[in-house]
Amino acid sequence: MTLRSTPARRAPALGLVMAAALLTLGSPRAFAQDTTTITTRFGTLQVDGASNELQYRGRPFMPPIAGEGRLSALRTFQAPDRDIVLVQDLAGTACPAQFTFVTLRREGVTRTPTFGSCSDSAQIRTGSNGTITVTMPGFAGPSESPAEHRRAASRRHVFVLAADGTLTENGKPVPLPR
Repeated sequence: MTLRSTPARRAPALGLVMAAALLTLGSPRAFAQDTTTITTRFGTLQVDGASNELQYRGRPFMPPIAGEGRLSALRTFQAPDRDIVLVQDLAGTACPAQFTFVTLRREGVTRTPTFGSCSDSAQIRTGSNGTITVTMPGFAGPSESPAEHRRAASRRHVFVLAADGTLTENGKPVPLPR
């Protein structure tokens, strides 16, 4: 099964912002998109401005998908029976970015655990078997030593969303928080 990657459908005024952001996706800080509504074939996701929580049909997720910084839709993927939205939380310098996949189907919506190494430099690719892979280097915060920055940068974190919705990091399951 092949997934098709598309920009998230948004309010018309945000289309140009999305297009500009997608053109620069290769740069480490090019992920930010000021989006409060993400429209898919199976429903609408919204970021509640007061709580900075992602909601589906006006209801928050359990456990919540709440941004430490700014939640935004990075990419939307379409399969015949589902849409998958890669949501990014852009925060501060201690942990610049974290990610969550939200899968929407006719039957309802599911989410993965929040994941990432804190790096905001991620490569995203789809596989012919319906997988989505997000690869990023390790990350060391601003208070870490130069040696720790070098060690972190040399580590690779490979997150794979399988067609059945399971998420792994370097081949090991990523558990959903309770």
